[in-house]
Amino acid sequence: MPQSQPKPALASPQNTLTAPAHTMSSGNSAAEGNSKANTNQSTPSYGEARNVQIMPDPLHSIPEFCGPSSSEFAFKAVSHNLREMGLPSALLSRLSSDHGDLSEVPLHFANYGPFMKLVAMDPLWDIPKADAVTLVKKWFTNMGSLYPFLREEKLTDTVDRVYAVIGPISTRSPTPRRELATEVLLNDETNKLKIVLAVSKTMENGGRNDLAQRLFQSTAEAVESLMWNPSGISGIQLLVLTAIYHYQLDDEIRTGRMIGLAARLCLEIGLHRHKTMKQVFSNHEERKTALNVFWSVYMLERRICLGQGIPYSIQDSYVDQSLFLQDNSDPVLGCLLQWTKLVGSAWRVMNIDGENGTEVHGDDLEDLDAQASQWYDDLPQHLKLDASLGQGEPFSTSLFIQAALYLRQSLLRNLIFRPVLQSGSRISQHEAKAYVAVALAKGAVSTLCILSAHRTLIFSHVLFFKHLLVAAFGNILLAVVHAHASQYKVTPNAPTMAAPAGLARAS
Repeated sequence: MPQSQPKPALASPQNTLTAPAHTMSSGNSAAEGNSKANTNQSTPSYGEARNVQIMPDPLHSIPEFCGPSSSEFAFKAVSHNLREMGLPSALLSRLSSDHGDLSEVPLHFANYGPFMKLVAMDPLWDIPKADAVTLVKKWFTNMGSLYPFLREEKLTDTVDRVYAVIGPISTRSPTPRRELATEVLLNDETNKLKIVLAVSKTMENGGRNDLAQRLFQSTAEAVESLMWNPSGISGIQLLVLTAIYHYQLDDEIRTGRMIGLAARLCLEIGLHRHKTMKQVFSNHEERKTALNVFWSVYMLERRICLGQGIPYSIQDSYVDQSLFLQDNSDPVLGCLLQWTKLVGSAWRVMNIDGENGTEVHGDDLEDLDAQASQWYDDLPQHLKLDASLGQGEPFSTSLFIQAALYLRQSLLRNLIFRPVLQSGSRISQHEAKAYVAVALAKGAVSTLCILSAHRTLIFSHVLFFKHLLVAAFGNILLAVVHAHASQYKVTPNAPTMAAPAGLARAS
């Protein structure tokens, strides 16, 4: 009995993808050959896409760094010496025994469960290519300019590759493309694209966005699998993107956990050592990408730990200092790396000394403040913020970077002097520095008022301004609350306290 024809209402791109697998039998090869001739030249064929997928990619490989204190280091040394003596080594490397050739596995479908259903529900179907291109550009003019761990040309290629496949399906092309859509939608590169789009949509919306949340949720299984199955540099990039997405939602707890895992993986791979970079990434572009990934993790982890007051994984003493001299082509990155080093020094003063009840050393605070001020003074002129900017100044990448660098400097200086405001006794002991702390806080609030005229800048980067605003107000409140009781006067007829011409009034 002949089968009934499917209803037209069911012939959507999503339903086309969920057709039974046996309809793609080998008996249709001749028809498929004829249809290929009519297929748009810009759309890759299924075989071509498979060839692209199985190309070895060093950024997806998983090298492993073993320090001298590890048993693996000793075993490798013994094996090397045995080979030098002409004896076959019986000691297998954990790296060679545990990991196969990753290029033999083009897709990790096991991470996705019933992947055909996921393809049919993928939120990329709801985003036109033009919108995706715009959102990618927004990424690189905003967060991507501060954390350069992604390459714009590679992400743009991913957009072209994805929409070259899902475009014909969405226009009801007769060519069967279910497997091809599966390959382009369920892989690390497309997952990175999804989170980039999610971050840009979140920033565009000034907060949580439904489409952004769907995009991010579609990558959840792949991100979670990185806990147990890391995929080299590519996996770290995915973790950093996840951290930045949570950062844009003002969720510092999840941001810290994600970037902490990324930092751990960087150390496991050995990205903090120049020798590893040179040995594993022989190609200049691959080495540059790996180094930028490491710097992005290094900077973001320390920035988040500064805000949370918890220890960070990548200590400056761990990092091969020659790595800082590898590439000076990005002046913004160089400036932010210097700032990150300063954050490490400030973190120790604010957290370790504070927790141990150590006496605050005013000279240390002044020295750190001088370094932070000098860091900003030494910036190239085109990276400095003109505080007199009017409302008519158009939003641009340069304005965003200038504002970001100023906010970093102002935030650090406000936090450096916070220890002297944490008790009345410290305020009395370091009164001059307490006045400096209050003056810095008031200056930060004043500058934020000026920048608030730039609605696009404020609306898209609420958290940049929020963190400085909270830090400044926090210092002002500490100054008011902890001012010594002798600085207040209580009149018999007025039970409320009136601040005299001292620190509290200056606040």
